[in-house]
This record gives sequence, C-alpha cells and structure tokens, in this order.
Amino acid sequence: MDTRHPTSQWIWTPRFLIILLLLLFAKRPVLGAEPLVIVTPFPKVTYEPFQRAFEKSHPEIKLEIIRLKTDAAIKAIQKGVAEGKSPDLFWASAKDAFEILSDDDQLVPYHSAVPGVAQQIGGQPIHDTDHHFTGFALSSYGIMWNGYFTRLHQLPDPEEWEDLTHPAYFGQLSMCTPALSGTTHMTVESILQNYGWDEGWRLLKALGGNVREFARNSGDVPDAVTAGTAGAGVVIDFYALTNKASGHDVAYTPPKRPSLVPANIALIKNGPNSKAAKQFIDFLLTPEGQKILLLPEINRLPVNPTVYAQAPRGFPNPFTNKSLLAAQPFDVELSKKRYAVINQLFDATLVKGLPELKSATKAIHLASKTIEEKTTWKTPWFTLPWYLPNVPNLAWAREKLAEARKRLGTAPITLEESTGNLAEIFSEVSNDKLSAEQKGKQAQIRARWQADTRQTAKEAEKLAQLATQLLNNPNSVPNEQTPAKGAP
Repeated sequence: MDTRHPTSQWIWTPRFLIILLLLLFAKRPVLGAEPLVIVTPFPKVTYEPFQRAFEKSHPEIKLEIIRLKTDAAIKAIQKGVAEGKSPDLFWASAKDAFEILSDDDQLVPYHSAVPGVAQQIGGQPIHDTDHHFTGFALSSYGIMWNGYFTRLHQLPDPEEWEDLTHPAYFGQLSMCTPALSGTTHMTVESILQNYGWDEGWRLLKALGGNVREFARNSGDVPDAVTAGTAGAGVVIDFYALTNKASGHDVAYTPPKRPSLVPANIALIKNGPNSKAAKQFIDFLLTPEGQKILLLPEINRLPVNPTVYAQAPRGFPNPFTNKSLLAAQPFDVELSKKRYAVINQLFDATLVKGLPELKSATKAIHLASKTIEEKTTWKTPWFTLPWYLPNVPNLAWAREKLAEARKRLGTAPITLEESTGNLAEIFSEVSNDKLSAEQKGKQAQIRARWQADTRQTAKEAEKLAQLATQLLNNPNSVPNEQTPAKGAP
C-alpha cells in the first residue's frame, strides 16, 4: 500500500518542477540577457565601487563598462546611434561633451525623481534644464603639487596658475592635452573663459613652456606628481585628493578663479536597456550611491548636500566653501561651439610646437634671471663702478624681455575666429564622415597654425637671448640692437 501523502505524487511532476525553477530564478539574471552597457573615460578604481554596489542591490542587472577617452567616446556613441548599436549610458566629467551629444540628438531625456539632490550651486544649474543629462558629482580643476619638490626649491605652495610659470617648474610641469582628456579640455576652456581669450592664451603658452612633455592620459599627470617625476600638474580635483588620502606627499588647490563643473550621466538614444539605465542613474543619486563618492579612492564631490555630514574631516564641501561658491559660471554654450577648435588649436600650437615653445621659454627664464642678478639692490657696493655703465643696457634688456614674453604669448587666432567659420570647419563629427575637401582644409589650417607658432617662438627666443647678451656681453650685440648713448 502506498503510504505517501496524496499530494506527494503531484509535487514531483514535471509541471511542478518547472514552476519551482521559475520561482528560484525569478530574481536572478536571465542567461543570455544583454548587460547594461556604459561608456565612460573613468578609470577602473572609480567605476568598480559603483558597479559592485549597484549589482549587489540589483542582482538581475549586470554592467558592462567600456572605457574610452572622452573625444573617442563622443565619436563611438555617434557611430553607434547611427548604426543602431547604441550603448545604454554615457558617464563622464566633461559637461560640454554631453552638450555636443544632446545637440546631435544622441541623448534621451530622463528626469530622476530621487529626492535630496541639489538643482544648482552658486547660481549655476547642476543638471541639464531639458534633462538630457544629469549631474551626479561636482568637480573643480586645479593644481596638484609634490610637497618634496616645493620644499627642495624653497617655493611657496602654488595658489594660482601663474605660479606654475615660475622658472623652477621648467621641465617639471605635467599636463595632458584637451584632445586626449575631457577634463583637461574643461580646464583649458575654463582658463580661456576666466582670463579672457588673449590673456588666457598667454597663460596657456607660459604653462606649456614649462611642460616636460604632454601626457597621453589625464591619469598619468597625478601619477607623475606622486612619483616625483613632475613637481606639479594640472588635474581634476579627485585625482589629487585620492593620492593625498593615500598618504602621499602631495597637495591640491583650485586657483582663485576656479570653475566648478558637474560630472554627468545620460541615457543614449536607442539604448536597448533603458529601464535598467534609469535605475543606474537613480542609484547614483541616492544617498547610498552618493556616499561612494566619498571613498578615498574616488574623492569626488556629491550633489546631495546632506551626504557631506558623513564626509571625512577636511573634505571640501562646495555648498559651504566660499571660494568654490564664488566660482565663475562655466559658459557651456561657448565651450560647445568651439570644442573641436580648441582641441585642434592646442594640439597644433602647444603640442606640435613644444620644442620651439620650450626653447623660447628657457631663454626667457635665463634673461629674467640675468636681469634680476644685475639689478641695483642685488649688486654689492664695491662692484658699482663696473655696474653703473651697464644701467642703460639693463633698461634695454627689460624692454627686450617684455617684447619676448608678449611675442611668445600671442594668441594663435582671434576670439572671433574661434567661434566663426572655424567652428564649422572643425566640426565634431567622426573623421570618416568628413569630405576630402574638409579634411584637406583642416590640414592646411593646422599646418598654418604650427608654422605661425614656431615662427613666433623663434622670434621670442631671439629677443630673450638679445636681452641676456646686452647684459653679459654688450660687444657681441649688433649696433642697431643696442641702446643709444644716453638712453635711460
């Protein structure tokens, strides 16, 4: 006689087994399901904590991270949307990159309803007003320096961009190029906006003249400063804060004319996993996601003001820091309009023209040092009989040095040209979509920029060398280049 429960025969039927399996795997990712694909320039150390936390709270969703530099990411997304093979999310720091994609109709609006997130800071919006992209963190751009280097050279801690033009930083400054780093592009654009076009280029060229060589990746800059192979570098804040939190002898400061810019995330048009993508955006904005920004290996500024109560002591709070709150609003429309022009111009004038730029800068540093050494208050009284005949040459040398600096710092093009037809010639579209005529026109313009830059650098170098010669060996200077007798 069968003594089993009447229902036990049904329990082991195939139908029940199928139902049981469905229940067991209901909350697990379906085998073969497409992952949530995110394109980002962020390093692994930044995105992995978010990936772990999100996948833990959403076990049914798996992330696939594709790392591309910002400029390459823009082109990849444009191509993916055009070919119907879009990733789901774009996650990056450079705000103008999102503006470009938004204008090209590559992004899908999404307004997250997560509470507690600030909508603006210092009078400027954190998120896109049309919700095409969402700010999840704030960033400042500034100076990272090696403490041992500044002590060794008895230098004060740098506070302004101009401090990095000091002769002690010659060959000791590290910087990436805006074409290879979205954060560097934002820094360059911020300098041009904060200082004005002409003064901004003068400063950029002075900084470039002290660069040893331009880094291929923005992450190489903090690595060089931390390792001591560079005395200082131009970085986004979290790179420096992360290394400082790890105990390295480095420090960071935003300049007195800072720019505070949101880092963003956006839904990409035709992305196959829009529901999961929205969940990831929401997660970044929740207190749980915002707290991850405070980790020592990330050190980014949350957009939820309440999260700062849990921040480590000394962690900068942009919602209370007077300097950061006073940051000049970033004109993203202007930046977007000339995005490619700035990248191409910087590459042609500073990167390709670096040898001539450094040579001229070195000559300027030497002339400045020579003039300083021969000023009255630096001259012992017993050398005055030999010094006094050189007074006219000293004034003349100062004039030549001023001319050299002015010549070297000349902006490669005018402000009007940067936003005129050049913005259309250097449009931000994939290179394979450019016509042969447009490619040829771009090449001609770049060649002209390079030639002009090299010429002005050589002229500046000759003027600086002349200033030094006038003081060290006046007889070696042609008569037409020497001050007239009786000149002040």
